[in-house]
Amino acid sequence: MHLIDITTLKSYLNITSTTYDTVIDELQSFVDGRIADICNQQILQTGATYIFNGNGAVMKVLPNFPVTALASLSIRSSLTGGWVSVGTLNTDYELTDDNRVYYPAGFIGGIRNYQAVYTYGYASVPESVQRVALEMCDIIYKNSDIKGNPESRLGRGNISFSEGGITQTKSFLDLDPKWRAMLKPYAVLPEA
Repeated sequence: MHLIDITTLKSYLNITSTTYDTVIDELQSFVDGRIADICNQQILQTGATYIFNGNGAVMKVLPNFPVTALASLSIRSSLTGGWVSVGTLNTDYELTDDNRVYYPAGFIGGIRNYQAVYTYGYASVPESVQRVALEMCDIIYKNSDIKGNPESRLGRGNISFSEGGITQTKSFLDLDPKWRAMLKPYAVLPEA
């Protein structure tokens, strides 16, 4: 599933034929990946496994959000050992509203000795993410050589061309900072 469905995207791009549907699907995949890269996480609901060090604390923040379900919490005695459940959700450990695992027994110190398996992301794409996805697709579609556009600008800050013996330069606005700002509420900081 893409962040923007093909019908909405084709309407936004004012495309009525099916001629470019394969290209549009590839474009959607590229934009979905670009947004995931900017946010450092997927937007739509997906499963994740997080392996972390125990440090004696009773709380552990999961690295993605929003976390919608915690499937299991496990421990192992060595880096090559098998995973063993620490108990039952809502009895021995729980998921808090702020994406943390609360484990009252405390996470025993160790290296990569705990594993949380969980689901995170949005069931439906937030409106601001949809807007960024539509704008990205629009810019890429209209400014690439998908339709044989001789003035393709992708990957360029400007294009120079001669017309009537005069050299002219077109400069293009970098919209990446605008999109990053719009996506900031959905972005995860990379782990140190």
